[in-house]
Amino acid sequence: MPDSTKQGPNQTSLFDDSPSSKSRGPGLTRVFPGWNESVIQNTVVHLTRDWDPSSPLDLSDVLLVVPTRNAGRRLRETLAIRAAEHDTIVFPPLVTTPDFLISPDRLLSGALSNRVASSQETHWIWAALLLKLPLREFRRNFPVDPVERSLRWACETSDDLLQVRRLLVESGHDFASAAETLAAEEMEPARWKELARLEARAVGEAEKCGLNDEAIVQLSLPDQSHPPAEVTRLIVCGVADLRPLATRVLKTWSSHLPVELLVHAPPSESGRFDEFGRPVPAEWMESAIPIPDPDTTIHRANNPKEQADLAFNLLRELESVPATAAIGIPDATITTPIQEALAHEGLKGYDPAGRILAGEGLYYLLKQLAEVISTSSFSAFRLLLNVPGFANAILSDLPAAEDRSLTINRLIDKVDELIVYALPSRLEDAREAAR
Repeated sequence: MPDSTKQGPNQTSLFDDSPSSKSRGPGLTRVFPGWNESVIQNTVVHLTRDWDPSSPLDLSDVLLVVPTRNAGRRLRETLAIRAAEHDTIVFPPLVTTPDFLISPDRLLSGALSNRVASSQETHWIWAALLLKLPLREFRRNFPVDPVERSLRWACETSDDLLQVRRLLVESGHDFASAAETLAAEEMEPARWKELARLEARAVGEAEKCGLNDEAIVQLSLPDQSHPPAEVTRLIVCGVADLRPLATRVLKTWSSHLPVELLVHAPPSESGRFDEFGRPVPAEWMESAIPIPDPDTTIHRANNPKEQADLAFNLLRELESVPATAAIGIPDATITTPIQEALAHEGLKGYDPAGRILAGEGLYYLLKQLAEVISTSSFSAFRLLLNVPGFANAILSDLPAAEDRSLTINRLIDKVDELIVYALPSRLEDAREAAR
């Protein structure tokens, strides 16, 4: 679904008719910069639209909420590159993930008399409770006693229960409120009531330890939280699945400072997103996807082999064939035929799906190098000689005065003879024995 409207790096967004960000007051605003560029590029354009390149890019009063920590790293890197292009520096924004919004640290100072229990403390409180819990009173959740009621069982069970509880908290519920909601839907109400009773006991155990329950504190954040004092502007960038509790926090904060939600879509699609930039399922499930010129861009094939041949032929028809091309494969059964088609033409294909990094040759090389460097292990060095190209690199680096008749096989034989003769455990031992 292409969007032809574009904007320069320092132009005001064509899709945001609100005032300049520097004059914008408190409130919640959606911004639709289009989807012709990446989320990173659109965000940088938005952040720099009021910037005078002759001065440093000061974003130190901005709080950015991004989907992942890696997205935050890439965004900071792109901002630094943008500033460097103008021979200046950037004072970076505070970049966080949505978890920041529902952290107990956001609670107003002095709101609690006791410390909030950490996740680890909560885990142990629940595990200890399960060890002494009268299971016969909770048969909806524990229909039979465990074979061995051990600490391991308690820890694993508490992990499962707390994982469900965390999901509920993100949606603005605990076990107690979920029990009331699900009872109306007749979804195992007795079981949820038991979980609510178990939760009440765990909260009581935390209070006995002089701690506030983390989930209870998080659920109070929409009424009692506040953004960091240095923040004057909050921007949510490309987060398409904000949880209900986080949206309630944003709603509260928007009464104190401007909150902008950058939605990765053009303004023509604004009606298909809610006020927090989340896709409205009903608007997308039944909508048709406009495909330009479908008669020439959609090709049919009867089986995976035909699809593989067709994909390769389409690449070959390009006027300028790139050194690297990406082929998106929604069906894994096509992978092998495409690999075979490429190999038949003398080309190499790489399928990253389902392959662990430890199975790659580069991983093995780096692992052995790291072991040699960190431990000076001679046995690790010997294994390095088996890596294709490593021994050859050693030979090519020898001074001209050295024996040029030395081959890879002779080098390995000499090393093996040294092992038999001296049994060196470290590189230093081998050097001494070789003198």
